Amino acid sequence: NTYHQWYPLRMLTDDIRTILRHNAAFHADVHSAAGVSATPSEKEQEGQERSQEGHTSGLVEIVNLFPEPLLTQTIVRTFFPDQEDVCYFSDGEAFVDDVRTQHSGLWPESQRGGELARPGGSGGYRLDVGTELAEIARFLQEGAGGLGAE
Repeated sequence: NTYHQWYPLRMLTDDIRTILRHNAAFHADVHSAAGVSATPSEKEQEGQERSQEGHTSGLVEIVNLFPEPLLTQTIVRTFFPDQEDVCYFSDGEAFVDDVRTQHSGLWPESQRGGELARPGGSGGYRLDVGTELAEIARFLQEGAGGLGAE
């Protein structure tokens, strides 16, 4: 039993642009707020400290875009039900890394497909399970549409 965190690469360019816009706004705020009492580097340090608490208030230097963990058995049952009999799924507890997106608050709830099993934003996922399943379905449909096409 395993979990999988599936991220659609077609989203990567837009996600990077979101981060770049955030960082540009952060730099603009730092430089306009620097004033006499603080240097930009002191303000950036304050932002980094707030970033660790609020996930989005500081400069984003490392990007990770992790979706909510999705049980592999769910993927098989949803998209490959004819293969389920050749798969082994135990009744035991599944292993999950549960890696989260540090700055997930940069993406509004509406872009993550609504309610999360574990809330996003500060809860930490780029995509919820429902959106992840929809993205896998889209990927498979696009792939099937391309089979045999030249």
